[in-house]
Amino acid sequence: MGKRLALLPTAGLGLSLLGAGVAGYLTVEHGGGASPLCVFGQGCQVVAQSTYAQIGVVPTAALGLAMYLALAVLYGVRLGPGSRM
Repeated sequence: MGKRLALLPTAGLGLSLLGAGVAGYLTVEHGGGASPLCVFGQGCQVVAQSTYAQIGVVPTAALGLAMYLALAVLYGVRLGPGSRM
């Protein structure tokens, strides 16, 4: 596989780690009851405290964190030694 196609899993790994960072931050903020940092506009506190911010007792940001970490592991396996690229 060419270098151009090898760039796709590398970009996927980077983006999944970025997503994990954001979801991790939101999970910690939700657990502490603090207001999340609102960079793009206003209303982040309203969203963080809405009924959709958690499913049962699990914050939806924690579900996102799990998904992004799973993606990072899969991309890491794809990029790891012994993978056929």
